Amino acid sequence: TGYELELGTALMTHPYHKTDNPVNLLYGGANTIHVKGGFFALVQLSPRFGLEAGVGFRHNSSCRLIVPNAGINSVSCSFGARYKIGNGAVRPGIHRPAGDPLNKRFRFSVFAAGGIHRCMAEFNADLLLPPEQRQDSYTPWFKGSVGVDAVWRYSRVTSSGLQAEIHYLGNIDALKRSDEALYGPGERSYSPVAPGLAVIQDLYFGSFTAGVGVGAYMFKKVGIHEDHGMLYQKVWLKYYPPSFYGFFAGICLRAHKFNQADYLEFSIGKII
Repeated sequence: TGYELELGTALMTHPYHKTDNPVNLLYGGANTIHVKGGFFALVQLSPRFGLEAGVGFRHNSSCRLIVPNAGINSVSCSFGARYKIGNGAVRPGIHRPAGDPLNKRFRFSVFAAGGIHRCMAEFNADLLLPPEQRQDSYTPWFKGSVGVDAVWRYSRVTSSGLQAEIHYLGNIDALKRSDEALYGPGERSYSPVAPGLAVIQDLYFGSFTAGVGVGAYMFKKVGIHEDHGMLYQKVWLKYYPPSFYGFFAGICLRAHKFNQADYLEFSIGKII
């Protein structure tokens, strides 16, 4: 038994269009991203062959790379068979040199991340207009963060810890205009900065780590439409190049309420 994380992409053949396909509010573009987390059980029938069953939660959307972006959330069940090819076994977490910073029991790392977010508030405000007057595309706003991780690697394959970050929201002007269009004039609070604190968990596979985080913003003011509460979630994959000890690059999906993608962020960082 064990748990698994998936991060992949898929093709949507008939996405939203303001006149040709206005009813598809699930996907605004052809490219979609899916993320899954779940548990599995494996029955080994022989040294090479086994049967597997699993259950997990799956989210599929455009990750706010384009709007509309309602996406689909589902509980998925899987059944399959495994067959081992070759004689060597890949054992996670043991392929780094002994002196590599990644092997430290307790360590800190710093990172910077950023990505593109398109604002659903702008799209929903546009729906108040006739179809022919709506925009063909929407502004790609920058969002990003800088932060520090403090983790304890208590086994060869896993570690737990805390992540503190300062999150920057580049779409505040769009939120102000959209809130006024959707809800009328009024006094509302907005801030482009939202500090957060999260509990994080990593799995190690040689030069790669896959991880999840659940956190809360200590301070967040985004008006009405984009206020999804103070909690946020993250799922990521990081790569530690063997030639550059201590450095890493990663890709991460940030979400709210476990079912609403915020944006896809790309990160670089270093163990200190």
